[in-house]
Amino acid sequence: MTEAQPGGSTEEIAGSARRILDTALASSPRLGIALVIVAIGFAFQDSLENTLAGVLLLFRQPFRSGDQIEVDERSGTVEAITIRETRIKTFDGQLVLIPNRDVHKSVIRVQTHFELRRLEPDLHRDAVPAGAGDLMDGQHGS
Repeated sequence: MTEAQPGGSTEEIAGSARRILDTALASSPRLGIALVIVAIGFAFQDSLENTLAGVLLLFRQPFRSGDQIEVDERSGTVEAITIRETRIKTFDGQLVLIPNRDVHKSVIRVQTHFELRRLEPDLHRDAVPAGAGDLMDGQHGS
């Protein structure tokens, strides 16, 4: 005894979809053209989104080649910005290609945007070399 599948087999579903599409095309060519355009839009969604993000990055220029940036926990020096991707050379010498849609949707930290930056050293007593702790406490030898 075979169990009936709740939604039907894949062939049955594909056949039903084909019949519906044929009926729609026969009754209204405009509807058929609209369905084709929607299908093409879904097929090229990632490519179009990536290209549009690349154009926006090139137009807005939030950073330039040579800037040091951080995007999605990846940091390095911008080598190039193209229509499809942003190329970053990491500080350890690797080349990272980040799709522009990811760059456009992410928080971008441009580390070299301003000439002057304030650096705050992170000094903890545990990280201080032996003997220097006395100097930090003001107990240096008199």
